[in-house]
Amino acid sequence: MAFYEDGSKLFVSMGDDFVVGAPIGGKYLIVLDRQLPDCFTTSHLGNGLPGSLGAAPEFSADMAGGPCTVSLQLLSFAQGAHVLVVGQHKLEAPFKGGVMVPVPSVLLANAFDTAQLFSYLAVDLSNPMLTGVTLYIQVWIQDPAGPYGYSASNGLAIGVK
Repeated sequence: MAFYEDGSKLFVSMGDDFVVGAPIGGKYLIVLDRQLPDCFTTSHLGNGLPGSLGAAPEFSADMAGGPCTVSLQLLSFAQGAHVLVVGQHKLEAPFKGGVMVPVPSVLLANAFDTAQLFSYLAVDLSNPMLTGVTLYIQVWIQDPAGPYGYSASNGLAIGVK
């Protein structure tokens, strides 16, 4: 038996074969999830812009490492320079052949690891000043196959409780 480091999962295993993520000796594995209270909600807003890989990069947000830590995950994106666009308001305006979802307030260049087709970024939302704020986020990627040389992820809205 073993708990995941944040206490959200209990791994129960039996046997002598190794199973990834389970305690040593885990031939049979049962994973019990424990619902932790979260401090944010997420909504997918669409408006992705396809590029080199034929589909728009997939952007998602999940709880990671604790109830107020969001893991921003970017899947299937072109290997190149990119910008994480963050704003407190939704824009949804035409931009570079696609749609810019947030009103840009913060631009974070190369926030994700481009050496892999899947990358994530953990962000702590436990600051009390963020309570009640909705953040709109999207990733724009330099991509030669995209219109005007860019592709974009879907937009996300993250509401902090």
